[in-house]
Amino acid sequence: MSVNLRESWWIGEVEVPTRVVLAPMAGVSVQAFRRQGRRYGAGLVCSEMVSCAGIEHGNERTLGYLRVASDEHPLAIQIFGSDPKAMAEAARMVESAGADLVDMNFGCPVRKVTKTGAGACLLQDADLACRITEAVASAVSVPVSVKMRRGVEDGSRACLEVGPRLVEAGVGLIPAGGGSTAMTRRAAERVPDGAQGDLFPFFRAALETIAMARVSGSAEEARALGILGPADLVTADADRQFGDARETARHLADVGYRPPTDGSIRVVGRRGIAAAEALTYNQLLAHQVSEHDRKVVLELARVMSGGDVAEGTLLSESYLLDLEREAFLRLLGERLTRERIRYTLKTGKPLRN
Repeated sequence: MSVNLRESWWIGEVEVPTRVVLAPMAGVSVQAFRRQGRRYGAGLVCSEMVSCAGIEHGNERTLGYLRVASDEHPLAIQIFGSDPKAMAEAARMVESAGADLVDMNFGCPVRKVTKTGAGACLLQDADLACRITEAVASAVSVPVSVKMRRGVEDGSRACLEVGPRLVEAGVGLIPAGGGSTAMTRRAAERVPDGAQGDLFPFFRAALETIAMARVSGSAEEARALGILGPADLVTADADRQFGDARETARHLADVGYRPPTDGSIRVVGRRGIAAAEALTYNQLLAHQVSEHDRKVVLELARVMSGGDVAEGTLLSESYLLDLEREAFLRLLGERLTRERIRYTLKTGKPLRN
């Protein structure tokens, strides 16, 4: 297959004029080197990695890495660190300095980087990697990318598990068609002691899975996230999936399967709404979410909590479906949500607004 290296391409709203990208390298990718790269045909150049801690503390040498020349664009500045708040603040400074993209280093195996929990270490902590990605993506309006390798250990496949989870926030809607209700039901079903157990930790885990747009890297991870139920069948061979689904449907028809009746679901009620309000308020103050992000999460929390009811209340599935439908339509009426939908359909990327 032939590739035209002079053909332009896009990263979000940034046009890259050629297919040649100058990769970052510590001690090499200084401004003079990047400018020569652009001069001789590189469509995109990238800085050497910059410490978010150095930016946070105002280190003179570190801040020098943020100098951008007019003939470098498009330019990505790469940052590294292990604290979501510090990484978000560093990303804002990088954008203010004139970078066209923010790149995050999740791949460096050098000891002085990994001993701080940054670089390749983040591939061993998928939840922290996702929190950093969400914080940075929420802090800037330019595209955000991540550099990864296979992982810290030889033979590691951590990048294949973490990569799919680094999904940016969605288009300003909540899962409809019963999706939010199904996650609520599965959260209630996972409480070990049934009606006597504390539902809140399972509610919070399900809420965060949807709000952070978490995806699974395997069927077993999907079960752990509550996306699949314990009885859901899995076919690993893609060529057999349709055939297996057809045979399962036939078997259910042969044995006289009927959809389950509208059962009751135990909800966390006002406790869940209050927790979501407190969490998103703190995230808003830390510039980790926008006002509209918060509105979406609170609508989702009201659905999954069952609305203004006491903790432990049993609600019918149809009642939760009504809440879900109303929340979905309210969000669809928001101008910012419609802007997000249009932008994502056009570019394939979320809009931060």
